[in-house]
Amino acid sequence: MTMGEGGLDWGVWVEAQARPRLLLVDDEPANLQLLKRVLEADYRLVFARSGEEALARVRAGAPDLILLDVMMPGMSGHEVIRALKADPATAGIGSMSFRVESNTVTGASPARTGWPAGA
Repeated sequence: MTMGEGGLDWGVWVEAQARPRLLLVDDEPANLQLLKRVLEADYRLVFARSGEEALARVRAGAPDLILLDVMMPGMSGHEVIRALKADPATAGIGSMSFRVESNTVTGASPARTGWPAGA
């Protein structure tokens, strides 16, 4: 292994850049922290706390995959997915939506909500 300028280990840097880049979107910081702990060893992570911020992050550099909460104030996860799929420049980015709830059952089917949005 060789050390680059500033003491960087280029082998480690190149390996880190090869990891897939995930955009994690949730308005709840605790959910983002949990996702970070689970995913940070294997992925390069980018975070957004709203649908609008997620779209700005995608414009700044397209991730390999977007994991986003369905229920957020302002722009929902489904609205973000629809906006991404409507733009040819971002239509090919994969996305997965999720919903975190405590002690409730919504009865909403992914076929009625997420799939029509393009997830």
